[in-house]
Amino acid sequence: MNRIEGIFQGQKLLIGFMMCGDPDLKTSQKIINQASQSGLDMLALGIPFSDPTAEDEDIQKAHLRALLHPHRTDDLFKMMEELHQEVTLPILWVTYANIIYRYGIERFMKHCQKVGVEGLLLLDVPVEEKKEFHEWAQKYHILIISVIASVKPQRILKVVEEAEGYLSISMIKENTETLVKTLKYLHQVSHLPCIVSLKNDDFQNILPYCEGIMIDMSPWIASYGLSTCDHIETLLAHIKTKMTV
Repeated sequence: MNRIEGIFQGQKLLIGFMMCGDPDLKTSQKIINQASQSGLDMLALGIPFSDPTAEDEDIQKAHLRALLHPHRTDDLFKMMEELHQEVTLPILWVTYANIIYRYGIERFMKHCQKVGVEGLLLLDVPVEEKKEFHEWAQKYHILIISVIASVKPQRILKVVEEAEGYLSISMIKENTETLVKTLKYLHQVSHLPCIVSLKNDDFQNILPYCEGIMIDMSPWIASYGLSTCDHIETLLAHIKTKMTV
């Protein structure tokens, strides 16, 4: 079993998102290590991209900060290889199709397996264009996580039909009532757990209807920069405490 599938054991999960290379690769490595020991159940790591149109302003700024220190995709894989023995949490990349195309689809999937990355969130790949990635991902035991960004039932059914691992719910602009309604519908039409992406710690009304939340740590890194590691444990402990109230 892929480790991502194995973390869903009934408890509410906390997943942390951060951009690799923000504020620099050395600090990212330290933040990943610290966060993995501070109560997270999984880490979602962004790969810096020059045109991150599928993401919100905070994450777009994180891309820009990371790109101030140019590095190659190979540098990110090298970082993950160094972390592989220390970080035991499941890890997935959050990225765009062009990055994988440039690297080579099979080469990318092969290197994911080598460094212990077990999932991909492809932000600009609709379900209709998923096949060419999925074939290589299956070969190397990588899950491609489907994103639910629409409230339209017809579109939701299309996405969940081929989904695996879990469903990533990215509806930050929707109000709580709409989000809860969508989560209820998802549980009717799919057996997969739902993880909701959030921008803040106001999630008490959402948590009963999903299997976990993904918190964007980019604003923390923007605030604390090189000293983020000194704060990450306290920040995540605050979230974890609110999840158990």
